[in-house]
Amino acid sequence: AGKLFKEIWKFVESDEKYGSVMRESMQKANHSVIIPLGVTPTRALHKYGWDTDSYHDAGVVMSGDKPYVLAIFSDLDKGGDEINEYLREIVKLINQLHNNFYK
Repeated sequence: AGKLFKEIWKFVESDEKYGSVMRESMQKANHSVIIPLGVTPTRALHKYGWDTDSYHDAGVVMSGDKPYVLAIFSDLDKGGDEINEYLREIVKLINQLHNNFYK
C-alpha cells in the first residue's frame, strides 16, 4: 500500500490533466473518519477498505512540504465509533511524530 500511494502521489503531482482529477476525488472520499479526521486540518488523499476481518485506510498526508504515506491495516471486521476512534488515535500519534520530526 505504501508503494502504491507513493506512486499515486507522484502521479497527482506530475500529471496536470488527470492528476488533479485524482487528487480531488481522493480528497472527497465518502468514508473520512480514520486518516482524514486524524490529521485534520491537514488534507489527505486516501482510500479506505472494508471486508470480512479487515478494515483499512491508506493514503498520502499532505503535510506542507513534507507529505508522507500512511497505511492503517487492521483485522477488525467492522467500523463504528469505537473502532474508528481507536484507529484515528493511532493516526494522530503518527502525525504528531511526523510533525515533531520536521520542526
